[in-house]
Amino acid sequence: MIRKRDGKKGQVTIFIIIGIIIVGLILILVIIPNPINPFYEKEIDINSNLKKCVETDFERVIELISIQGGVVEPENYFAYDGNKIEYACYTSEEYQTCVMQKPMLKKEIEKEILDYLGNKIQSCANSLVQEFERRGYNVNSGEMSTSIEIIPNNILINLKWPLTITKESSREYREIRVSFASRLYNLIYIANSILNWEARYGDSESTLYMSYYPNIEVKKKKQSEGTTIYLLEDRVTGDKFNFASRSLVWPVGLGLS
Repeated sequence: MIRKRDGKKGQVTIFIIIGIIIVGLILILVIIPNPINPFYEKEIDINSNLKKCVETDFERVIELISIQGGVVEPENYFAYDGNKIEYACYTSEEYQTCVMQKPMLKKEIEKEILDYLGNKIQSCANSLVQEFERRGYNVNSGEMSTSIEIIPNNILINLKWPLTITKESSREYREIRVSFASRLYNLIYIANSILNWEARYGDSESTLYMSYYPNIEVKKKKQSEGTTIYLLEDRVTGDKFNFASRSLVWPVGLGLS
């Protein structure tokens, strides 16, 4: 009789152990948010998804404005080394200093970037909403407005976008910000200073900037008809900004080389 009781106790113990294992597996597979868990659905990171979606187009527009004087489609430009470089300061007259074509250079470049990326950003936002809905979320999306901001070391895409996503709980957004590393701000700052000299005195001293900003290389390429091409580059990151100026032009034969 004692042996039968011991046998029953052993069976009970085995069932208890099996029960504990099953409960543990349920916790691991269902409750604990482990990326290895095949039942676990990774949460959507809005910022990372938007950044990845617009990244290729962003890199393209930055490349264009960097080599073309801050514009995507140059109109008043000088052809140099296979590129159309927009005049940021220009005069067609002799003996006259140039007139600033882009007095608010940073703001105008921000607008160029936004005009280029606007439709893509909206498309990416729509795709993000669709992905949330595909995963069973209830999405309440308001009207979105977008701005571009060039700041030291970064370019920001700012989305004012009322967005509420609900499943088991709700998350609410009012503003989303996507950041790309860039030294364009510093290059625009130097370009503005050079252009002020061009507009006031008809020329600038490029070596002065390199002594103050040793990480920045400033190349100044004088052309025979009076145009000056400026090529700015951050030696550390490789970020560039090119622009053209035509100022204080001397008649042919009297120009100084």
